[in-house]
Amino acid sequence: HALPNEYKLKIGDVIEAFGIYKDITTAKFSVNIIGGDNILLHVDFRPYGDVIVLNNRLNGAWISEIRPAFSKDNLVADVEFKVTIEVMDGEYKISFTMKILALDSLNEMP
Repeated sequence: HALPNEYKLKIGDVIEAFGIYKDITTAKFSVNIIGGDNILLHVDFRPYGDVIVLNNRLNGAWISEIRPAFSKDNLVADVEFKVTIEVMDGEYKISFTMKILALDSLNEMP
């Protein structure tokens, strides 16, 4: 689901994404916050590597990346999950089904 183009994220905004993990054959799934042609925050779950990749792409170039651990054991086949991204002062708080996974301060606030 996309927000209107003129919407500017502000401190306190919360973005929720829902999905269903099929099974171990699911290679990865992502949530992106996009501003114009830039990816302000890319949250890429990679169950096969027990990791989440957090980064951003500005002006066509991937800028910085962190890889917090995320066990595929957090995923249950055919059960809905929720990813929550809360906009904070200078960073994003990312939660998976209400478990805080990371504070990402790699990205400038839009």
